[in-house]
Amino acid sequence: MPEALARLHAAGVRLAIVSSNSERLIRRALGAQAELIELYACNAGLFGKAQKFRRVLWLARLAPNDAIAVGDEARDIEAARQAGIACAGVEWGYALPSLLAAHRPDMMFADVAEMAARLSAP
Repeated sequence: MPEALARLHAAGVRLAIVSSNSERLIRRALGAQAELIELYACNAGLFGKAQKFRRVLWLARLAPNDAIAVGDEARDIEAARQAGIACAGVEWGYALPSLLAAHRPDMMFADVAEMAARLSAP
């Protein structure tokens, strides 16, 4: 993941994290890579991610069609759709890839390298 975040950041992709975890815990897990993240919207309730996505869009001054949410749970896909954001599922996270695919995300990424390559492409 560190290489992927560095590649995305170097390509000019603005990075944000929307999570039910705390910002402190996420920053600790990311280590030095935490500085590459522009915005954190943490401590989302069970069904509060759509509101957090909207807040990130507002703070970043982005239209929903200028963002993509990448998640490892079905509720990430659902929340992105509620916020009007394109969504991608990842095959290495919390939910089974088949469950995420059943929610029909706009993209699916098999691994971190594929995610970084596709999202950093011009």
